[in-house]
Amino acid sequence: MFINAVFTMFRAHREIIVFLLVGGLATLSHYCVAISSVFFMGLSLQVANIMGFGAGFVVSYLGHALLTFRSQITAQSFVRFILLAACNYGLSTLLLFVFSVKFELDYRVAFFLVVSILPVVSFFLGKYFVFQKAV
Repeated sequence: MFINAVFTMFRAHREIIVFLLVGGLATLSHYCVAISSVFFMGLSLQVANIMGFGAGFVVSYLGHALLTFRSQITAQSFVRFILLAACNYGLSTLLLFVFSVKFELDYRVAFFLVVSILPVVSFFLGKYFVFQKAV
């Protein structure tokens, strides 16, 4: 009974669950590549972060294209994914400014709000802009 309920819930919310799992895997990839680049290759933190970001970006793009949204990998979706990443960066910077400077919230609260809002925005932009199904 419990197992059936879990499978039913998963089917109903598959995209959201897979989105979160892929995002977690992309974050873990970023972290592991960055840390390994410093530890094993002696790279600077900035260069290691670029390498980690690149690894996470690839995992995120491929994971969301193939698993989350079950879409084709195309040049158009890749360019749109780059635009989504740039928009996320811009939005996170703007929101952080608004929450911390304009609303004078503690930086920890501001960061928490930003990292809570961005995945929601990313999910919908990914679904309806980056990996939209052809009509």
